[in-house]
Amino acid sequence: MNPGFYQKMRNIFFYKNRILLSHSSPLTQLLLTEHHDTPMGGHSGYEKTLQRLKKVVYWRGMKGMVRDYINLCDINQRAKYETIHLAGFLQR
Repeated sequence: MNPGFYQKMRNIFFYKNRILLSHSSPLTQLLLTEHHDTPMGGHSGYEKTLQRLKKVVYWRGMKGMVRDYINLCDINQRAKYETIHLAGFLQR
């Protein structure tokens, strides 16, 4: 990556003006919860949750972690609906 994208201010590292975290930081789970499970997050889908996070923070593998977190969310799983047409009646 381009070293010009990184900055350090007051012992906090930034990447493209977003806070840089380690992918193993416990803050990643907290941020995922805050941006998805809270009333502000509203159990939004992958894209909206990722865009909210990308405004303020970055860590390597963020897209995959967001996808996995949302796929494992119990409320999202129960709220899903099938987009295929029903089979209909059997013909004789």
